[in-house]
Amino acid sequence: MSLIFLPLALLGILITGRLWEASIVMLIARGWLPDWLGKSMLATQLHVLLSFLFLLASSLIGENLLVLIEAVQLHF
Repeated sequence: MSLIFLPLALLGILITGRLWEASIVMLIARGWLPDWLGKSMLATQLHVLLSFLFLLASSLIGENLLVLIEAVQLHF
């Protein structure tokens, strides 16, 4: 079951990482963030790492929920 969640987690990491980068660029262009923040990729890397951990936890929770649903279905 975890093989199903792995591609979804990787896709989510790519999407959230790209959205985070785009939002930083937009805020710098509007002058709401200093330019040095955009040059530093530390914020983007940190966000991608947190997104990966969140998606990994979500997939583990999702997998446990599927096991619970299957157990309930087998019981009834």
